[in-house]
Amino acid sequence: MRTLKKGMSGEDVRYLQYTLGIIVDGSFGPATETAVKNKQRATGLVADGSVGPATQKKWGLSDFIVHIYDKSQVWFAGTPYNASVKPLYNLNAWAVKEKADYVFNLAFFNISGSGADQYGVIKGRTLTYLKAKGYDVGYGGTSEKLTIDANNICAGYKVGILNGKAKSVSLVGKRARNANGQLKDGRYFHVQSVTTATEHELVQHMIKNYDVDLLLIQDAGGSTGFYDRKKDVLLAGEREGANGRPVASVVCVKETDRPIVTICPTCGQEVK
Repeated sequence: MRTLKKGMSGEDVRYLQYTLGIIVDGSFGPATETAVKNKQRATGLVADGSVGPATQKKWGLSDFIVHIYDKSQVWFAGTPYNASVKPLYNLNAWAVKEKADYVFNLAFFNISGSGADQYGVIKGRTLTYLKAKGYDVGYGGTSEKLTIDANNICAGYKVGILNGKAKSVSLVGKRARNANGQLKDGRYFHVQSVTTATEHELVQHMIKNYDVDLLLIQDAGGSTGFYDRKKDVLLAGEREGANGRPVASVVCVKETDRPIVTICPTCGQEVK
């Protein structure tokens, strides 16, 4: 992550503001600088108001946002094939509809297709395999599947990590990246790039810092958002609008008493 300081703007600034618990507007102004200095003092750092390598290491910030949940907290949602219409909802609307605390865009979808096939209407359909709440929502994807339970299963458009080993993925193409998977201890994770990255960079970040069993690459660019319903904040690698781009399928999360785990990408320890 680049060094962040007063006068800068962007998605990485939004991410910083979100982690600080202040207003998220993407602009590093006086209020953000004050919040940075206060946290630097509280965490034993030099309070210079600049978020450089030392501060990022101490706070566990990196080019990727990684969320880890118990499977009991997670379910998938989307529009079944047999529905008469294929409505697309933005992430805020999905969160409200599903009564979820957090929502992630899940997978590629067909925004402009016309006509229908044996699965129903093509426009608005998820293009990777997905079973959401017992209904088939997407098809295709990889043969490797991530199973939350019998009613919630998905595959990606590409496998990034399998049985703890990195697979061959693209070294080029800087885009917003979005992937999910399972750690070796059975917990679910979702990862997205803070700004832009290659598939290789995302895979290498996860393989070096986490005990990953399976990583499925779900999307690249456009619809990679994470929406926090409680804070009404969208974090996304590419501009989507205040509440996210309309999408066909999502990952929904219900908060529990067990906190989200954030692990420092350098030291490998949980960030308190």
